[in-house]
Amino acid sequence: IHVVSAERIGSELRRLLVHASRKLGVELLRETELLEPLIPELAELSQQDPPTWNRTLKNLEQLEANSLAVSLAALLAECQQPELAGKLGRRFRFTNKEIERATWLLRSLPSVRDAATLPWPQLQRLLIHDGSTDLLTLAQATLGSDNQGVEECQRRFALPIEKLNPPPLLTGEDLIAHGVQPGPDFASLLNHVRDRQLQGQVNNRQEAMQEVDQWLRDHSDN
Repeated sequence: IHVVSAERIGSELRRLLVHASRKLGVELLRETELLEPLIPELAELSQQDPPTWNRTLKNLEQLEANSLAVSLAALLAECQQPELAGKLGRRFRFTNKEIERATWLLRSLPSVRDAATLPWPQLQRLLIHDGSTDLLTLAQATLGSDNQGVEECQRRFALPIEKLNPPPLLTGEDLIAHGVQPGPDFASLLNHVRDRQLQGQVNNRQEAMQEVDQWLRDHSDN
């Protein structure tokens, strides 16, 4: 195994992880003593923390996806180290897009678990992300479909688009036209107005501009 190219190993791991029998595939890697030279991080987990290893296998079994990024995230979810996705992805020459998506999924998973108590703007940004469907798929496999956070995400995800992702009331061009100079706080101001919009506290362009002026006054005072 030590003389096989990383690209070839990565290709075989890809086939294993996207297959419906991925749990069996990972078990066979361990049984044939290939897990340790290929993914020593997981080999150590399987030896030192059997309950967590068993949850990892269960996650793989429960997962209904044929995406490498989602499968890689499910494989690593119990490790609680999102950076491992990048480490393994680079090791086996997975694409940058797959690595970035798997890392994002692992970093976002705790927010799904806590969705019922998250501020709506924070949760909304997850649900309108282009990886939101992958995130819910991963969450169902790792947290369970009856998890309170998963249920909250599914409920919110089913909202009409005008409520889930209403068009922003203001853009950067609007701020510039209003006399706001681009700078370090420019994005923070836009995010602030967007959050107030999503919370239902700002409902039109005029109110948004008033919110901008108030934010600028507060910021100037600080």
